[in-house]
Amino acid sequence: MINQEQILSDALKMDNLYFEYIRFQASGNHTVDDGEGRIGFKTDHRIEGRTIAIKLFCRIDIEDIFDLELCLVGKFEAGGNIESERVLPNAIAIMFPYLRAQVSLMTAQPNIPTINLKPVNINALLERQSNKERT
Repeated sequence: MINQEQILSDALKMDNLYFEYIRFQASGNHTVDDGEGRIGFKTDHRIEGRTIAIKLFCRIDIEDIFDLELCLVGKFEAGGNIESERVLPNAIAIMFPYLRAQVSLMTAQPNIPTINLKPVNINALLERQSNKERT
């Protein structure tokens, strides 16, 4: 058996992870074919030296059924000689399973269609968001 300390990554360390807010509003209406669904993501990050602070936002709106907004906050530290900007996509990728799990828990309720978020291409998300901010 290999000791965990021997294989921990020194490139990226998660210092903190928590949901800053979760807002859920349901109408009580539900049929399988009801509503148009919209799912969106946004990231906001700040890099100061080796510290990376990330806010991962998600909004799910199923018309006439429910509206769910979440903000997951992660704080990471880049290690070694690696630039913090280089590991930003990795830090966001670490956060996504926690966001996915919370969305599944919130939507696995009576009269609510369960949402299972699909895997996201983090690099594409960051690139599209960056292009959108420039225009």
